[in-house]
Amino acid sequence: MSASIDFYSVLGVDRRARPSEIRDAYKRLAVALHPDRNLTEADALEHFKVVQQAFSVLSDPQRRVEYDAKRRSWLDDGHPDRTPAIPHPRTPQKGCRIEQTVQVPKTVLRDGGRVIVTVARTVPCAQCAGQGCATCSGSGVQRVNARLGVPVPPSTPAGARMRVPGRGHAGRWGGEDGDLILTLQGGAA
Repeated sequence: MSASIDFYSVLGVDRRARPSEIRDAYKRLAVALHPDRNLTEADALEHFKVVQQAFSVLSDPQRRVEYDAKRRSWLDDGHPDRTPAIPHPRTPQKGCRIEQTVQVPKTVLRDGGRVIVTVARTVPCAQCAGQGCATCSGSGVQRVNARLGVPVPPSTPAGARMRVPGRGHAGRWGGEDGDLILTLQGGAA
């Protein structure tokens, strides 16, 4: 049990929170941060583990008393608070980037042009506009295969990386979309 992490802040509850408040906060965060439902956040699993640890300590009366004593001692001794930044539900979160390699004809790399790319990405749920509902299991996003026409400038070397802003995974709760990073490999002429 780590006294350097403020488990109360992790769950977003007051230090005097009742067990029912701790349980409700845990359930809300567990649903929002569960790795199977949280497709757009790269650190979802780590955040989820910290939330689980916070709940296991604060929901057990004996462990909570021990934690509170260690926490007071830790802070009184001048140690810093090492609480990780856990994104709480409904705060805007930028979508994750997508990295993909694409085969581009050598003539397009040499002369420039457009290449069509199919990208598996998340987009805001059409039913709830990203707010979370039964259709998207509360995540606010759904997976689609998007076909994009990407311009390739003339004299682009094979192996070049291109950034396509806003074409990665969808942001959550009003956050901006992530970027698409393409690595262009020279294919047949």
